[in-house]
Amino acid sequence: PRLWALGLTHSAVASKLPLRLAAGVVGAARKSLTAVVGLEKMAGGSGDGDDFPEAPGPLFVVSDCIALRSSAGKGRGWFATAAVPAGTILLIERPLVATLDAEWRDKKWATCDSADTTALGNELAKAYSPSFRPLLSVLHPPDGSPVRKEHASNDSDDEEDVEAAEALAEASDRAWAAVDELADSEKERLRAVVRLNSLGFYTNSEQLCHSGHFSALTGSGLYALASGFNHSCEPSVARFSIGDLTAFVTNRPVKAGEELFITYIESELLCAPRSLRGQSLNR
Repeated sequence: PRLWALGLTHSAVASKLPLRLAAGVVGAARKSLTAVVGLEKMAGGSGDGDDFPEAPGPLFVVSDCIALRSSAGKGRGWFATAAVPAGTILLIERPLVATLDAEWRDKKWATCDSADTTALGNELAKAYSPSFRPLLSVLHPPDGSPVRKEHASNDSDDEEDVEAAEALAEASDRAWAAVDELADSEKERLRAVVRLNSLGFYTNSEQLCHSGHFSALTGSGLYALASGFNHSCEPSVARFSIGDLTAFVTNRPVKAGEELFITYIESELLCAPRSLRGQSLNR
């Protein structure tokens, strides 16, 4: 990495990238995060936006032409409430928790397939407090649903691979063991929440110089609102990031009532055979 990136942390990046609403924006209204996701007021918050933006948690800007609704067979989904032109910014959001890849690349378990989501889960365990519970309760899998404990997949007989997988499981177990107020079943659900809802952020990834110049700003986050976007191999919404701030923008006109989709796989795979796309989604 370049010298400027040495020792860079997610908290340092987030502190340098505040999200502010310009004064005098016509029609702008303040809402709490819990109000947008459809929850009743959280303990200590009024739910009417009085705690925005000073309250802890992610800052966000969301368009009034989209809404979270029930999506058949998919749980929740974002829908257009009016016709939306191409190039419209629908949402800009900072994650509940996040980690830069550079913060865990020197770990013994960094080579494991699920290293990024494990690192993010460990951050959630570290930051967890009861105020997180309402926001996390609406994320898949639902509260009370049975969740199978998963360990790092390892089909290799190589001793180093086996040791890395064991170190990964140990790091995750150690992080969640410190969260005393949660039952083991809820800890497993939250690990699954991270695994199934996390999104990567890649600063300036649309440029070929990304890997050489901006990889130090690459990471993963758990986004309370953006997690409502479902997947399609023909997405109507593109996303791009500056640090951990991620913007979601329509890439074609969208009709009123239409569900909005992002893609969970790399854009270069969208034209690949269905079998390859399936492998990428299930990894």
